[in-house]
Amino acid sequence: MANSFLLLPFLIIPALQVLGALIPRFHHRVHQLNFLNLMLSLYGIILLTSIPSMSLDIFTFEGLGISVRIDRLNVVLLTMISIIGLVVSRFSNSYLDGNPRKSYFIATISGIIGSVQLFVLSGNIALLFLSWVATSLFLQKLLHFHSEREKARLAARKKFILARLGDFTLLCSLSMLFYTFKTGDLNTIFKQLQETGTASGTLTAAAIFLAATAILKSAQMPFHGWLIEVTESPTPVSALLHAGLINSGPYLIIRFAALIQVSESTQLVLFTVGIITALFGSFVFIYQPAVKNSLAYSSVAHMGFTILLCGIGAYSAALLHLTAHSFYKAHAFLSSGSEVERMTDPFSQTPKKNHLAGAFGFIISFILGMSIGYLIETYLIPIPFVFSVLYILVCTAISSMISKSLTAGNLPGAWLRITSLGILSLVSLVGFELLFHQLVSSQISELSNPSGVIRYAAIGMLTIFSILIVSRTFISSYFLQMLRYKLSVHLMNGLYLNLLINNLMGAHKK
Repeated sequence: MANSFLLLPFLIIPALQVLGALIPRFHHRVHQLNFLNLMLSLYGIILLTSIPSMSLDIFTFEGLGISVRIDRLNVVLLTMISIIGLVVSRFSNSYLDGNPRKSYFIATISGIIGSVQLFVLSGNIALLFLSWVATSLFLQKLLHFHSEREKARLAARKKFILARLGDFTLLCSLSMLFYTFKTGDLNTIFKQLQETGTASGTLTAAAIFLAATAILKSAQMPFHGWLIEVTESPTPVSALLHAGLINSGPYLIIRFAALIQVSESTQLVLFTVGIITALFGSFVFIYQPAVKNSLAYSSVAHMGFTILLCGIGAYSAALLHLTAHSFYKAHAFLSSGSEVERMTDPFSQTPKKNHLAGAFGFIISFILGMSIGYLIETYLIPIPFVFSVLYILVCTAISSMISKSLTAGNLPGAWLRITSLGILSLVSLVGFELLFHQLVSSQISELSNPSGVIRYAAIGMLTIFSILIVSRTFISSYFLQMLRYKLSVHLMNGLYLNLLINNLMGAHKK
C-alpha cells in the first residue's frame, strides 16, 4: 500500500468539521465544508482509479497514531456521507429558520459528519475508536436539543447507556486484536487475519465483541427502542441518524469481514439476531399510526436484514443494501410531511379484488424472474450461492408485488408498467451486486463457498421470508383482518419489548 501526502485532505477536512463544531465562533462557517466534502469524495474516486488503496501515517508508533487510508470500500461510504450530509445541512438551514440555536445545530451536524468520515477513513484502531466515540457524543448533543421534552430526554438517556456499552465492547475487540497482532495498523491486521484462516480463542472473542458492538449500534432487538424514540428530535436528526449513523454497525462488520469469517459462531450470532430483528421490524412498522415511528421500525427491519446478510457472508450485498437504504431513508424522513398528505387522501378507494388473476400473475412473474436468473447464470456470469438465495428472495417479493397489482384489478397498462419495473429491478439487482462486488473485492473476501451451517442458515432465511411473502399474498382477506384485529394493538406497541427495556434500564428515572 502506497504512502502519500496526497491524502492530507482526507485528514484535514474532517478535522476542520470537528473543530468547527467544537469552537462556537466558527459555527457559522461550516456550510462551506459541506461542499468541500463532495469535492473530497470525487478526489478520492480519482485517486483510486489506478491504485486500489492508499494510506498516510503521521506520528505513529506500533501502528497507533494519526493514520488514514482510502480504498474502494470506504470511498463508497465517504461519497454517501458527503451527499447526505450536504442535503441534511441545507434542509436544516430552512427547517430551523428563526431558531436562535440554528448555528449550533448545524455545526453539531458538521461535527457528526466529520467524525463519521474519520471513522470510515481510519487507518488504525486508535483513530477508529476515538472517532467512533466522538460520533456518539456529538449525536448526544442533538438528542438533547429539545431537552424540555420528556421523551427526548428518555431517548437520550437510553442512547447514552447503549452507546457506552458499545464503546466498551468495541474497545475489548480492538484490544484483543492489538494483543494478538502486536500492531494497531488495520492493513497489517487484515493481511494477517487472511493468512491465519483459523480462529484462536482470542480472535473468536474479538469477533464476538465486534458483533456485539454492531448489534448495539444498529438497533437490533432488543436494543432498538432508542431508535424509535429519537423521533422526538428535529427531523434532520432522524434523517441523519437513520440514513448515516446507524450504518456504522454494519460497516464495522464489513470492514472487519476477515475477522468475522474466521469465527463461524460469530456469523451465526449475526444471522440469528439479524433475521429476528428483520421479521420483528417488518411486522411492527405496518401498524404504526405515526409516520416517523413507521419509518423508524422500517429502519430496524432494514438494519436487521443488513446484519443478516453479513452473517451469511454476503458483504457486497450488505453494502449495496446499506447504501440504497441510506438514500431512501434520508428522503423518506425529509419528505415525511408529504407522506402524511398522501395517506390521508379522501379520494382513495378500495378496489374490487380478483384473486385468480393475482395467483396467475404471481406464478408467471416468478417463472419469468427465475428464467432471467438462469440465463444470467448460464450465459453471462456464475452467481455465488449466497447471492442466488438473495436473488430468489427478491424475485419472490417482486412476484408478490405484481400479484397484488393484478388482484387489485388495475388496468392492463398499470400492471404492465409494474411488471416491467419488476424485471428492471431484478436485472438492476444483478448489475449493482456485480458492480459492488468488483468495487470491494480487493478489500473484503466474501464467502464464495460457505460452510454447511451457513448454507443451511441462508436456505432457512429464504424459506421463512418466502413463506411470509406468499402467505401475505394469498391468505384470504377475512383471515388477515381477524389476525390484524387480534394482534394490531400488540404490534402497534412493538410487542412491549421497548417498555421492558425502559424498565430494566431505569430510563424513566429523572
